Amino acid sequence: MQNPLNRIHDHTLPDWLKNLRHLQLGSREPDAPQITEEFVETINDAANSYAGSLNRVRPHKKEDGLAYAEELIAGFHNEGVTHSELAQRFNLGERPKKFSFELVLTDETVKFHFGLPDRIHQREFRQQVSGLYPNAEIKPVDKPFPEIEPGMYLSGGKLELNKEKYRPLRGTSGPDAFESDPLRSVLSELVGYSNEVAIVQFVFTPASRNWTDGLKLHEWSADQINDSLTYGRINGSYFNPRLDDPSAKDLRAAEAVLNQEGKQAYYLNARFLVFASSPDIAKHHAHGIANVYSTQYHSDETGQAFIPLAFKKRGVKELARRTAAREFSYDQTALNVEELAGVVHLPGEEVDQTNIDWTRKGVGNRPPAQANRTTMPPDMRVNRDLSELGGEASAMASLSGDQVEESDTVGPDPTEEEDSVFMKGLGTVLRFLFDDQTEATDTEPDTPTATVDIDSTPEKQEAFNELYRQFIYGELTREQIKSQYNDHVADNLVRKFQNRRAEELGRVKFGVNCGRRRGLRANFELSLTRHC
Repeated sequence: MQNPLNRIHDHTLPDWLKNLRHLQLGSREPDAPQITEEFVETINDAANSYAGSLNRVRPHKKEDGLAYAEELIAGFHNEGVTHSELAQRFNLGERPKKFSFELVLTDETVKFHFGLPDRIHQREFRQQVSGLYPNAEIKPVDKPFPEIEPGMYLSGGKLELNKEKYRPLRGTSGPDAFESDPLRSVLSELVGYSNEVAIVQFVFTPASRNWTDGLKLHEWSADQINDSLTYGRINGSYFNPRLDDPSAKDLRAAEAVLNQEGKQAYYLNARFLVFASSPDIAKHHAHGIANVYSTQYHSDETGQAFIPLAFKKRGVKELARRTAAREFSYDQTALNVEELAGVVHLPGEEVDQTNIDWTRKGVGNRPPAQANRTTMPPDMRVNRDLSELGGEASAMASLSGDQVEESDTVGPDPTEEEDSVFMKGLGTVLRFLFDDQTEATDTEPDTPTATVDIDSTPEKQEAFNELYRQFIYGELTREQIKSQYNDHVADNLVRKFQNRRAEELGRVKFGVNCGRRRGLRANFELSLTRHC
């Protein structure tokens, strides 16, 4: 007789039937239906409907992706959000934004994509990444969804928390924290065959301050879960039950649940898809991806783990559509910052796979050893067409390096030709700033010191701001200025840089959002001292 649960569509079970949903979807093998041309169009339409911006981040092998993951994740949070539609209607809280992180396998290479909801968050994200990972490259994603073809077979499912959402999952810190990067195992499993496409997607949104009280009426609070763990275990028979003392593991889990109160957290949707040339390959690969997440993130201290839920036929196709659209639906999965950081982070030096979208070029086209980690990184400017720019605008563009088109492939470190282009651009801007007074050399002692009034025109002010930015972040040094011109020009500019920095330090308010400006003052003072 056919199991009646199989008649229920995978997406019709509400979140409050969590145990029934896990019973139905967690105890069966994945399916692998063949996709049609109509389905491919549906996926492409869903991907094009995504209103956010997708960013491809290329990590560097020599950086520790796990060490700074918590700082990166904390930057997505907003304390003022509310998930109550009534509170949103009366402006009692902000509507939470949605973010995404994706591991995408195409052409035998795993790429890392971040989805940001708007231009403001995109700018903040680029600043955070280039500050925490100064050797990483950030560029827009060419296609919102990998290219798939009719006739391929699709398999996949979701990852949800096996137990109550307040029990911590294994993360970067806390109970049973990772000692090594879990992405080593995840990426080893993700890499498949040459004609295969695989996606692991995490869509997350900030939870409100009182997330441990339970989002829905049917949910228990963290206090209630703590009480149930410390109450004891009921053993014995149905007719002769007895209450035993809680185990040491129960007490540790209860303490971890209670410690969740007051922590920042995110609600999460975790999905995985595999498109392959045969149904067996698709199902086998999907099963492997689900298994590696289930085992790697299992916490022995709290008993929490990811449970993979296999979707079938219409269910897996609807899951693929939601993945392409980066949709979010609440399913009682919540992770705090250190838990989410263990899942959403860039690989680093511990990951030695070659099938990774690594980069060897860093922000500012500098060798990795010279790149400095900051908490307030430089702007990431979009490449522009400079063919029709005038002299003053061209001078600014030549200094910022916009005329150098960035290669989409992993290449060697910056060449002498790139350095030459940079120095020529530097010379153009300096002559513009100093009204061509920069031709004097150190062999002319009677030459008056070259000066510049940076506020005389908006163009000169913009040119000075660009020089100042590059000097602060190590892209421009005093020696480079001196080698092109003389000590007078270098001293003049450095003196103005110091005055500008002194003014900025006096205006920074460290009492607000101090977690994102940690070490800002010391970092910039060190940058100024290093070049003087």
